[in-house]
Amino acid sequence: MRAIPTDLRNSIFSLINQGKSIAQTASKLGLSTSTVSKYKNSLAPLVGRVVGGRVAKLSDSKKRLIKRKVLDGKLTTAVEVHRELGEEGYELSYTTVRNTLHALGFEAKTKKKKPFLSARHRQARYNWAKEHQHWTVDDWRRVVWTDETKINVWGSDGVKYCWVRPDDPLKPHHLEFTVKHGKGSLMMWGCMSYEGIGYGCHIQETMNVDIFIEVLENAFQDSLDYWGLHDGDFIFQQDNDPKHTSKKAKKWF
Repeated sequence: MRAIPTDLRNSIFSLINQGKSIAQTASKLGLSTSTVSKYKNSLAPLVGRVVGGRVAKLSDSKKRLIKRKVLDGKLTTAVEVHRELGEEGYELSYTTVRNTLHALGFEAKTKKKKPFLSARHRQARYNWAKEHQHWTVDDWRRVVWTDETKINVWGSDGVKYCWVRPDDPLKPHHLEFTVKHGKGSLMMWGCMSYEGIGYGCHIQETMNVDIFIEVLENAFQDSLDYWGLHDGDFIFQQDNDPKHTSKKAKKWF
């Protein structure tokens, strides 16, 4: 680059800042356009340069508002966000809305299924937690835990996932294998306490209250004898299955 006096360099910088083009600046100062261009790039590289890319249709404040509504649960899906923005006059495609949510750090995931809890259920759980918040280890040692479970002969009733990239070839660990006539399961009842595991019971018929009481009279009583526990020594725990809370079961207890 040909060296020019300092006052001339300052004149180039001043004219470029005023919005003059390289050609106009060169003509006014009696310099070549290449010389002005080189000094312009070194002295004021961003002046007059047009920033590429589309103008964002959503302002930063609007994006923050969307983010807050999604976090608060007021908007739960991209469809709802797209609908609300459309009602406000924004002309955006559904894809743009999804990309905006991704840019805000959100990912679409399947909702986890959980039992519905009414206000009464929540209050009952809260009261239970308050009543037991000061229980000691010795208090919890008195609890005998019981439940039923189903054990499949082959496979699982649940959904299994694997991590795979879009272009990966299919491999054995990407599959959930099945066998012909592979169905079948065992329904088991079991119990445990601080003293250890109790006797299990294979339930071969459909579980009803009569079979439940039969299990209690046999496997459960045998477990108490094995542990050396007697009435008043323990607290029996079970869930609120209708068989467990029926009048017939309560009468047995």
